[in-house]
Amino acid sequence: MTPASSQLLRAVSLSGEDAARLVLELVEGLRLGGVSLAHDELMARLRAALQDGVRAALEREHTVSFEVAAWRSVEARSGRRAVTLRDLRYYLRRLLREPGLGGRPLRSIGTQECRRLLQGVFGHSPQGFRKARSILHSVFAYGLRQGWCAHNPVDQVEAPVVDEAEIHPLGGAAIERLERVAARPEHAPMRLPLQLMLYCGVRPAEVQRLRAEDIDWQEGVVRIRPTASKTGGGRLVPLRFMRPAAAPELPRDW
Repeated sequence: MTPASSQLLRAVSLSGEDAARLVLELVEGLRLGGVSLAHDELMARLRAALQDGVRAALEREHTVSFEVAAWRSVEARSGRRAVTLRDLRYYLRRLLREPGLGGRPLRSIGTQECRRLLQGVFGHSPQGFRKARSILHSVFAYGLRQGWCAHNPVDQVEAPVVDEAEIHPLGGAAIERLERVAARPEHAPMRLPLQLMLYCGVRPAEVQRLRAEDIDWQEGVVRIRPTASKTGGGRLVPLRFMRPAAAPELPRDW
């Protein structure tokens, strides 16, 4: 080994033997042992393999902590409804109470850890588990798009089955009583919202978010804006009743 070579290796705390072992491992990994190559071609192959390895190593190290990924994923959805953002923050704060989770590199968190985390924090409630799983999945999905992790470990976490209670629709007598009450002068502002729920299938929370201009009497439709919809998707709902002469407009501050 030449003095110049020794000086280069001392700069990175490697011996000549260390360098030789690394080169031999690289040659074996590329299956070049026993292959007759010209010096320049051999150097080109080794250099290309080293560069590919450096890129792969940097990609593996490119990540952020779980806490940073979680809050940045919330920021990326800042245009969602206030209730959606409230749920995101609530569930993420619950998860981040787990000791050590916030500082963990996102790339290092696996499926088993996600399963134990969800089970430990939300295992008592199937509905809460499903909601938390969805939010945790969204954090890793955002991280995957940013290159902070190689896959979404929550994909392999099974969601518990939730037994939904049967919803019994109102009977005719109950509907008649509601309409009689809404017809009273003191309850007049409630008449139109009630009819939207009874005859148009608009959800109560969606009715609460409607604006007066969302109801188009001429076209006979109710426009449910994405920010007013439960699912985040807009839709047109046909009006199933004629506008009563005595019914007021939907209050603007409803």
